Amino acid sequence: MKKPMVWMVLVLATLVAVAQSQPGQEQAPGQKLIKDPGEYNAYMSALNMQEPAEKAASMEGFIKQFPGSVVKGEALQQLLAACHRSQESGQDRRNSDSDS
Repeated sequence: MKKPMVWMVLVLATLVAVAQSQPGQEQAPGQKLIKDPGEYNAYMSALNMQEPAEKAASMEGFIKQFPGSVVKGEALQQLLAACHRSQESGQDRRNSDSDS
């Protein structure tokens, strides 16, 4: 009589474990999820810019277009880093021009 109860508990525990481990439904702690496809595309486009000046302008545009974004902090950090790199590359160019 106890064997069916043990099996039922075992099956139920397995089902719960499988349901909790479905791929694509978990979110790592601290990970932010952009739900709006337009916002996601705008952020990823700005993030993937290679030229620092273009990246800074794109991040600034993203922040203006999506001021309540869950990734606003990250966008601001990317903006500042891109501005810094842009200034550094401008400084390097000026130094190389004056060496000539």
